[in-house]
Amino acid sequence: MRRTQQKQLLGFLETLEDARLEMRRAYGEGRVEPVLGTLGDCEVFAESIGRFVSDAENGSGKGAATLALIDGYRGELARARREIAAGAEGGAALIKGLRKHLADIGNSVRADLAPDRIEALFLPYKASMWDSMHSVWEAADADPFCDAYVAPIPYYEVMAGGCLGPMRYEGASYPSGVPVIDWRGYDLEARRPDVIYIHNPYDDANLVTSVHPDFFSGRIKDFTDMLCYLPYWVSANAAWAEPLLALQPGAFNSHRTFWQSERLRDFFIGEYKKWERDNNSAGAFGKPEEKFVALGSAKLDMAINSRPEDFTLPEEWRGLIYRADGTKKKVVLLNSSLWALLHGNEKYVEKLRGAFRAFEGRDDAVLWWRPHPLSASTYNALRPHLAKAYSALVDEYARGGAGIYDGTAEPHRAICLSDAYYGDGGSLMALYAATGKPIMMEILDVQTPAETAGPPEGESRQEPSPREAAIKAAMKDPAACVRYEDALFIESAGFGLRDYIEMLMDEGNSEYLARRGARQRELFLGDIAHGDGTAGAAIYEHCKEFLGFG
Repeated sequence: MRRTQQKQLLGFLETLEDARLEMRRAYGEGRVEPVLGTLGDCEVFAESIGRFVSDAENGSGKGAATLALIDGYRGELARARREIAAGAEGGAALIKGLRKHLADIGNSVRADLAPDRIEALFLPYKASMWDSMHSVWEAADADPFCDAYVAPIPYYEVMAGGCLGPMRYEGASYPSGVPVIDWRGYDLEARRPDVIYIHNPYDDANLVTSVHPDFFSGRIKDFTDMLCYLPYWVSANAAWAEPLLALQPGAFNSHRTFWQSERLRDFFIGEYKKWERDNNSAGAFGKPEEKFVALGSAKLDMAINSRPEDFTLPEEWRGLIYRADGTKKKVVLLNSSLWALLHGNEKYVEKLRGAFRAFEGRDDAVLWWRPHPLSASTYNALRPHLAKAYSALVDEYARGGAGIYDGTAEPHRAICLSDAYYGDGGSLMALYAATGKPIMMEILDVQTPAETAGPPEGESRQEPSPREAAIKAAMKDPAACVRYEDALFIESAGFGLRDYIEMLMDEGNSEYLARRGARQRELFLGDIAHGDGTAGAAIYEHCKEFLGFG
């Protein structure tokens, strides 16, 4: 039996006790007819409760004791009705005696029908963000006492001016091993799942997308005992986190929000309390110390646990990555985030062009561009004057065939199969830090120039070239890195993307890059709760304990 079913049963018994008290009052006032009518109603209701128990236990036999007590209660109701109708004395005692029957049934419901099943509902909206739920779902799906359902929900893009665009649904884009169900076929109000997981916290407060109103957190929290918010992002640095991320409807309405680290949890508790003070709302949505839990991130689980054999490459992409003789080029993942898009405007579009140029004509390296999945929507909603320029840039790059354009729902394929990262400090960079592979963090104001010519033909160089000097200066001792950010390569006018590519291509640097990457990974994951890739299991176990299954 599920927890919610046991709660319903106990609620039915409370209703019957309320009816008993009303009968006691009416009988004491000499009003016999209402008593007789209520006794008949209680008998019919008790019969339906018996059917409810039988259906919930589905032939397991666990409800036998409870059903026997319900039958005994129904017999007492019938006896009381007969004797009171016949005018026999002792009607008050008969009505009083019903109280013990109800108490016995209640004790049996608690002892014999203790919850032994959980129903967990996962409500992702964008398939590319499913990784924020995947390992939690795996843990729930592996639990023989849990029925886990994945129901992708529809969403709308918010157009310029705030109006909603056409409804979008990505249920067909989830991994083949994840059985999805139709959101229209799951009756939330009737099923009342024990726990619901969401990764979109915005309800109607997002300027780019909006989930279907039926799935706003403010509504669905009434249909579950536990609403959980699993952020679809991870932070590369707690100091870079945006305070508003903890001040969205989903964070307010959820019973639990799971953060990647204690440092991030502490930061958001402080921001939450500041909001409470400013709005005179202390405790209105619960205590943040209880609501906010640091157990890691399912997104990081996937970055840590993914292996190359988990993914397939389209043939077109394979042809770009591998030469005719089967040897592999260096693959650099370019991540363009919403932050860079919104802050860079025209300058960022040109920066992307510069990154593309850095790989033109190379047979030893290839660019794998993965823009944020909401990039086009964000341009349309918040930077409409740049939407056409961005769309043209995407078309130009995709048609050019010089690199991979990845608009799929699989971010971890790009993370796992690439050799190095270039981009800003968004979630994808944090995921990449968990791999221990090289990272160059782009700086918005640094443009990638056209390649400069080398020394004239026939002339030799006595001194290192500016590029060689820049690379050497960037290669600091990994042991000197005390924060994971220290192990990143930071783009600058003196050490740019082209320099980074050349450093990656020099096989003599492989051992150094491996040591620096290992230090980067060690420092980053050392700050992450369950940085061994087991956050999903820990989150699910926490939910079980919350629901009384610990």
